[in-house]
Amino acid sequence: MTADFVELGRRLRALRLAAGQSQAELAATVGLDRTTLGKIEHGKIPPVPSADLIARLVAACLGDEATRSLVDELIVLSGRVPPDLIAWLLATPGAVAAVRQWADTNGHELGRPTECP
Repeated sequence: MTADFVELGRRLRALRLAAGQSQAELAATVGLDRTTLGKIEHGKIPPVPSADLIARLVAACLGDEATRSLVDELIVLSGRVPPDLIAWLLATPGAVAAVRQWADTNGHELGRPTECP
């Protein structure tokens, strides 16, 4: 999957509207400028929102109803990998090989690893 900034923005906007918040209210809650939130909601990237910002936006809209799976979906739409998965891959011996093996077994093409210069 590639980044889909329009879909990310559409989903964040839907969350905000469902929570009954204006752009200015949500932006103030998460410490963001209203115009930046507007750009994100309209898929006018950059700025690409960080994983932390996406999690804060979801939490500000949904409170206790926010789920890790929803936050992860939105992080992936931003073209990023959830930070806890990166940490796990780095800390777990054989994790990358296991993910590649799973992908091969299930018919997913991950491509070749990038070579270091």
